[in-house]
Amino acid sequence: MEPIRQAFAQLIAAHDGELHQQLQHAAAACAQQDFAPAHTVLVPLAAAGEAQAQFILGAFYLYAQGVAQDVHQAIAYWQQAAAQGMALAQTSLGALYAAQGRDDEARGLLAQAAAQGEGYAASALQMFGAQPSAAVQRAIRILRGGDADGARRKLEALAREGNVEAIRYLAVMFQRGIGVAQDYAIAREWWGVALALQDDVAQYAMGELYFNGDGVTRDYAQARHYWEQAAAQGNSEAQRGLGVLFRDGHGVAQDYAEARRWLAQAAEQGLAVAQYEFGALLQAGFGGAVDEAAARHWWQLAALQGHVDAQLALGSLLLQRQDFTGAREWLQQAAAQNDAHAQYLLGLSYVFADDVEGHFDDIHTLWHRAAAQGHEEAQEALRKLHGEA
Repeated sequence: MEPIRQAFAQLIAAHDGELHQQLQHAAAACAQQDFAPAHTVLVPLAAAGEAQAQFILGAFYLYAQGVAQDVHQAIAYWQQAAAQGMALAQTSLGALYAAQGRDDEARGLLAQAAAQGEGYAASALQMFGAQPSAAVQRAIRILRGGDADGARRKLEALAREGNVEAIRYLAVMFQRGIGVAQDYAIAREWWGVALALQDDVAQYAMGELYFNGDGVTRDYAQARHYWEQAAAQGNSEAQRGLGVLFRDGHGVAQDYAEARRWLAQAAEQGLAVAQYEFGALLQAGFGGAVDEAAARHWWQLAALQGHVDAQLALGSLLLQRQDFTGAREWLQQAAAQNDAHAQYLLGLSYVFADDVEGHFDDIHTLWHRAAAQGHEEAQEALRKLHGEA
């Protein structure tokens, strides 16, 4: 499963030495359907609060990989990872909640993940945005009742009649493995059916598959092709995707001005991740003049939607401007989402407080939380605080 591979890659990159080698071995073993090494190395990491380990173990329990299926245990692990702001966990847990009929919880988690730029979460939210037809709602109730095969048959019958909602749900079921074995090829087939109906959600989703290389060879030209179609219909996620292609030079010549143009369109539609990214270009002066006031405007809009990078950017900027009260307002929100750099900067902001003596406990706690996540500046600050350097 691609999300598990992503989480393993993040874990491997975060560790070195013997643990790095153990994680590499575990990931390779998983690819051969041998999950025992992964369980051995991941369980203590999950207990220590490693979100990626919690996410992978949750997936193991949901999909019965090396353990008996246990949905409750899967949810418990994913809840821990999602609470730390891990977008993959928020997305997966949101999709699972949606299948269980816990719509409000699902919507909240998917919104958090979408704010971080998680494409599937954004597509799922678009599907939540419209009230499904009565026929599709009946199929969803069948799925939530535990009869995944019955729900799939009902949705397939509706799909044959050209019901685009049913086609989308089928694509998502296979893409995320909801009630069926995950199968990107079948998901792509259903998205292809929706493409024939000029559905912008399908156009975006197909582009995302090619952008990420999910079940296909990564192909930025194909991603651009589908996203341009969706963007022309006003799809904000596709507009943002095009902005990322031009900003990073994926499959196109790097063009910050063009990136600004696309990100601005998505930002104006209220997409938090685009608001943050557009603000970053404005602040850096990439693709045009530096405009700090405009950057702060867009970052604030994103931050108010819970976008952790925007909260961090605002807090960091205000800290540089020595607006400690304003900085703390945003850094506290980002730190609450377990962002290590926000925790470090929030602790640093208290160092400059007039009553710094009254904040020693806060500083110590924040830097410990950041250091536990591998934040090197926090680790160094703690050593100095303890007189070790």
